[in-house]
This record gives sequence, C-alpha cells and structure tokens, in this order.
Amino acid sequence: MKQKNWIRWYGTHIAVCMGILAIAFGINQKININRSHRYAVIGPEYTILRDLTKAEREGELFLFSGWGFDINYYNEDSRCELILQDTETGEALWPKMEKKPDEALVADRYTNGGDYSDAGFTGKLRAGKVKEDSVYEILLRYTSEYVDEDGEKRQYIKTVTTGDFLYQGKVTEYNPKTFQAPEIDGSGLEKELEAARLFHYFPEGLWIYYTARDLYYIVDKVLLPEDGERSFPLLWSVRNIEDLPENRREYGFGNNGFYLYENEVLDYDITNYRIWRTQIPSEKIIDIHTGLYSSAESRWILGIRKQIGDMADE
Repeated sequence: MKQKNWIRWYGTHIAVCMGILAIAFGINQKININRSHRYAVIGPEYTILRDLTKAEREGELFLFSGWGFDINYYNEDSRCELILQDTETGEALWPKMEKKPDEALVADRYTNGGDYSDAGFTGKLRAGKVKEDSVYEILLRYTSEYVDEDGEKRQYIKTVTTGDFLYQGKVTEYNPKTFQAPEIDGSGLEKELEAARLFHYFPEGLWIYYTARDLYYIVDKVLLPEDGERSFPLLWSVRNIEDLPENRREYGFGNNGFYLYENEVLDYDITNYRIWRTQIPSEKIIDIHTGLYSSAESRWILGIRKQIGDMADE
C-alpha cells in the first residue's frame, strides 16, 4: 500500500513539474515573440524604398505582397515584415510572412541597375483578426545586417509607413475616416483624375494627384489670399545623379517649381478650388518634395516629401 502511494505521489510530482515547465516555456516563448514584435515608426526615411503590390481578401485570409529595401543596407538576408497598426488604438497585427517569397519585380528607376529580386515579401493574416470598424495603417519593418568600422556585425532595423491603409477589406492611399475628397463630382477634372493616384492630402485644403505624365494641385481658395506670393516648389530625387539635368547635379536634386501665375488650368467648371497641372519632370523620379510655399515669408505653408508610386502597378 505504501509503495502504491509512493508511486502515485511520484507520478503526481512529475505531472506538476511537466505542467510548470510547459507554462514556463509558454511564457518564455511569449516574451520572445513580444521582443521580436517591438517597433517604433520612424519618418520620413528616404533611403527605404517600398511598394505594396497586393493587399486583398481571399476567403478567410488577407494576402499581402510587395517589395522593400534600403539603398544603403541590403543583402540576400534582408527581410521585410508588415504591421497593421490600428490608427485609433495603436494595436498592431502581424501578418505571417513567407520565408521565401517570389522574386520581386522592381521598376528600373528604383534599382539603379542593382539586383533587388530578393527584396520581395509575401504575407497573410486571418481575416477574423481584423476589426471591421478599424482603420489600419500598413507599416513595413525592414531588417538587414551590416559590418561597422570595427568589423563587427550589426543589425539594421527600421519601421516605416507604406502610405497605405486597410479599412473594411479595401486598401486606400489615405485614412478613410479623416480624408475629405475634393468636391469635383461630375466635372471634367473628376474624369481626368480617374486613372490618377493620390500623392498627398492636406486637411487645410490641398490635394495633390499624379498620373504617369502629370501632377495636379487642387487648392481651396481660402489658402490663396490676394496679398503675398505663393508658389509650388517641385523638388525631385533620383537614384543616379546622372539622371538629373546637368545644371542640377551639384545640388543632388531636381527643381521644377512654379508660381501661381504659371500652369493654372482654367477650363474646369469648379468654383471652390483653383487647379494647377504640371508635367512629371522625369520618369526616373523616386520621390518628390512639394506643396504650397510663401515666397514673401520664406516658408512652407504646406509641404510634404515622400516616395512617388509606380503607375505601372495600376
């Protein structure tokens, strides 16, 4: 009888120990996962180029794909992760990323002749994790390695926005809950912008769109007082300095800015806004810095610099 009690006690003791070990392992795994999921969004970061080429729901999954790389830190082991960050609560969802995605098809203007075929990413997320009424900003966390001046290996990690948002199963280039579209319904301008992409929206009353050929500035008249000079700086960057006009290479960027008395389009039947259109300076552009500038005060009234997308993806 005593032997049976001893065996029973010994078996119970083993079960308890196994349970404790399992709990400890689970806690340790969770700690490691939490550590790996730490991030801080930086911006702007002009050396990280990226493009989200697919983000759609198929059955019970959201599927994502695209490419991303830092022009200063890239090798075959570099990798991209997507994060869906709730714009109101900050809650983060992490799609499961494939270890070996398909080769990336990156437009020539981003590569400068380099091979970035391993810069692609593919991920998936269970649709049930996505809240129906939440707007998620789609972030990209980029990880690579480099060797410092002392010959030591270092890890390079940056998290940036892709500029895209997910809401109720659709991806947009703006936050649907805060975006106010210009009131151009039924106009010739609305038809002209059907194939355009939004570059940036300023809540103060400035919308900038672009096509493969042109940039459009739609400006609320309240931003354009009669007194004082206003202009639209258009500063643009390329991967290869040789792709700039010869007189701009010493500056490192192109400059095709213009004043309000230039490039205005007057043949639209629109009363609330004034519209300007100008050509995209070069097919080699990777990002632009533009907006509305006060020459009289020598300051930006509204300005933004960010990567311009590839119309070929549409």
